[in-house]
Amino acid sequence: MKSDRPDALKDVVFRAEVDWIRVRVTLSHPSQFRHVQRRLGSVLGKIYVLPCDGAASSKRFDLTIHNPAGPSQLMRDIQAIRRKGERPIVEEDLEVLGIETAVDGYIPGSDRTRLAEAVTHLVRHIAKRPAGHPRATGPKTFKAPATPRELAQLIDQGASINMGARDASFRLRAYLKDYDTIQGKRQQLPVDHQRARIEATLEREDLPFNTISGWRQFPFQSLSSSRFAMVRPVATEGVAAVMQSRQTFLGRAEDAYKIRPSDRRKRPVNTRRDSVTNDAIRKALESLTRRQSCQNSESVSVRQQPLSGGADQQDPAVLNTLMQRQSLSPRTQSVVTTGADSTSTPTARNSIAVHGAQQEEEFEITLPDSWGSW
Repeated sequence: MKSDRPDALKDVVFRAEVDWIRVRVTLSHPSQFRHVQRRLGSVLGKIYVLPCDGAASSKRFDLTIHNPAGPSQLMRDIQAIRRKGERPIVEEDLEVLGIETAVDGYIPGSDRTRLAEAVTHLVRHIAKRPAGHPRATGPKTFKAPATPRELAQLIDQGASINMGARDASFRLRAYLKDYDTIQGKRQQLPVDHQRARIEATLEREDLPFNTISGWRQFPFQSLSSSRFAMVRPVATEGVAAVMQSRQTFLGRAEDAYKIRPSDRRKRPVNTRRDSVTNDAIRKALESLTRRQSCQNSESVSVRQQPLSGGADQQDPAVLNTLMQRQSLSPRTQSVVTTGADSTSTPTARNSIAVHGAQQEEEFEITLPDSWGSW
């Protein structure tokens, strides 16, 4: 039913993945940061490691792992931290601190203009937006967009749209993904790998699980309604509005105005669910759950064979479509200005280290208050 989709999402093929997961591991003996990073780097490549108990040595480390194959593969890989003679690291030694799940939209031919339009649609029609003003972030100064067309042009030029405060437990980010950071270097993706992306970051009270077992059992399709649901606008005046009103009450009792708590609106006013798009996103998230379930069913218990090797089975389409990613997308360090005619101005133009890679500071402006009603 792709023909029933919004024009911006026609022919879009959705795919979901875990962008990164952050865990805290507790070791049996203190270790130095450089040794932990070196040992894990030999297995996972570039990885973000943060000691929790001091710079000299620590028993606890926060690890950010990108593109994790699944919980069982992570348990095998993380055995590289332990030194000779130490006990195996088990699931109870790990606490999940955060996870970022991404939904990617691929378009045949990877037309850049259409990808930017798809990102714009996802941004403007998300049903449950995090609190706070959305922000446009880019590698250079720019004016705040005043129309959807200007927003699409801004996204085409490399800007991302961030929703939710920087330290919020639930955040959304949407952008045209045409680059990746591979082995510490920013590289352009092949044309057929470029896609429209929206990411949901969940931490603290919004984190759906905090254990490896919870990760293993988590149905990612549940995020389709709670984080990635889309809506479509409805007419508010004229004949179309009358038809919509009649359709709303068709088949309901005469006292339909008495709304039960379970029937209360759970989406923005003057909108309706975009069932076709939501179904496609849900299927992409179901596929993610199945891939991880398949990986887990063939895994070996870490308690019994902590050093077992071998890669888990993966969908061949994954290997043909995705490139290995080794670091988080750079986050913003910038000043915020407001107004449709305002231009972002940097407080400084420093070079900041992002997991071993040098990235220039990004700049940011808030979107106008009227952006959601375009």
